[in-house]
Amino acid sequence: MSPTITRRRLLAGSLGVAGATVLAACGETQVVEVEKIVTQEVIKEVPVEKIVTQTQIKEVQVDRIVTQTQIKEVAVERVVTKIVEVEAEPQARTVKFNFETDHTSGPRGKSTQWAIDRYNQIKPNTIVKFIAQPDQFSEKINIQAVAGTLSEISLLGDSTFQQWVDAGTWLQINDLLAKNPDFTPAEYHFSGEVYTDNKEPPGPLPYDDTMRGPQYGMPYQGAGIAAFIYNVDLLNAAGVPEPTDGWSYDDMLEGAMKVRDQETGVWGLNSGILGMQHQCWGFNGLQKYIMGPDGHLVLGNFQGAGRESLQRAYDYIHTYDVQFRSEQRQEIGGEYGNPFNAGLQGFDHGRGRSTGFNLTRIGDRFRWAQAPKPRGPHPTSTGDNEYVDQPHIIASTATITGVEEQVVDFAVFMAGPEVQARNGIDRGFYPCRRGVQNNPEAVAPPPERMEEMYLIYEKCLMRPGGIYVPGSPSGRGEVEGMWVRPVQSLFAGDISVDEAVEVAERDVSVQMAKYKADLDAGRVSR
Repeated sequence: MSPTITRRRLLAGSLGVAGATVLAACGETQVVEVEKIVTQEVIKEVPVEKIVTQTQIKEVQVDRIVTQTQIKEVAVERVVTKIVEVEAEPQARTVKFNFETDHTSGPRGKSTQWAIDRYNQIKPNTIVKFIAQPDQFSEKINIQAVAGTLSEISLLGDSTFQQWVDAGTWLQINDLLAKNPDFTPAEYHFSGEVYTDNKEPPGPLPYDDTMRGPQYGMPYQGAGIAAFIYNVDLLNAAGVPEPTDGWSYDDMLEGAMKVRDQETGVWGLNSGILGMQHQCWGFNGLQKYIMGPDGHLVLGNFQGAGRESLQRAYDYIHTYDVQFRSEQRQEIGGEYGNPFNAGLQGFDHGRGRSTGFNLTRIGDRFRWAQAPKPRGPHPTSTGDNEYVDQPHIIASTATITGVEEQVVDFAVFMAGPEVQARNGIDRGFYPCRRGVQNNPEAVAPPPERMEEMYLIYEKCLMRPGGIYVPGSPSGRGEVEGMWVRPVQSLFAGDISVDEAVEVAERDVSVQMAKYKADLDAGRVSR
């Protein structure tokens, strides 16, 4: 055997593990370097809903060359993509419901739009469709109730609620509220018969403000509160001290007489129907309706010393000349809308609960402030007031569309701390929730002393709205005008105080007796 041949065989044999190929030419050995391939496996898992196994292999093409002295190792990455089946998270369903309100402009519209935008942020799977309703919405709601086309939730009044509660038009939500973690009954100002069906005539004072009874909605805005505002600059110029806790109607009249200036056209005060009514309660310690001797409700405003208060309200206009006639209001107010905004009125008893409407009209032309309510001579008087709520009512439509929980949650949110704090900032009405006075933005001027408005509920002798009238399908709405009309005639100077009281008490008592007879005979169920 040739030595050359032997050497070639040995060399080839020693490199066989690397798959080497020996090349020879002209009796010489050609040396070729080869790379040793080492594979590594990397596994990546990607979760999907279906199982699909897929392997991707990355290969490196190399030339196999023999080297004389060493083997160089090169790692090649082998990538395997393994797709694994996992349990998919359930997708929250998107729900939609209609929301109707007449809060479409001004500070009230501003608060409403803020609330809807905020709710969309925290509950992105719930779509609240805003529908504007007219200010006088009773007729529209009645048509919808008959046709079964009510929106799932609407801002309504007490008479509309009572008229349809026995017909199954509204959804009772007590069970749903009990499951809602944000429902906090002790934090709301409660007004019965507005969104709860209590069937309770006005009781003793102070009234029970515990939220109770079959419930069909949630509170939203205090509609019956009469607040008190005053022009700081006019009082200071006339040397009248600013109102403090415990001041009286006598103090108010004395200050109004000093502020009144016929030459400059400045008036002392304005106290409309609402302020007049509360003043009566400060004089006689009663409320709107009381139990009469024959067991049915009668008008309480003008009983006893209430007649003296009504005489004083008449005298503000016709004797002391500190209050303008109602027909002069627009003329005096001019471009500013009313005499107070024009800077031509010292005190205003009743309009302070919605100061947001005054802000743009007044601007920085004068300083103005909230005041505690005056007190009457009756021993119980602490700044007498009445609380009635305008609530959000939930229709049975929500059951048909399957959105009961979401609509209830929205109603609770609208009565909750965020929205009610915002209502305090925009100041379109009296918030339905306690504690707004603790929000710095809600008490920032103007007007000054804003906390006085939010404390009315705690500081005043609060009366129920007298909404439930036994035997009347729509409560007080049908009898309200029976006493308001003669009082308006009194203020106009068309009749005397005695004549106004006679007409008001007679008409209300007669109608109340009819209601009671219908209820006793079973002709009505409320």
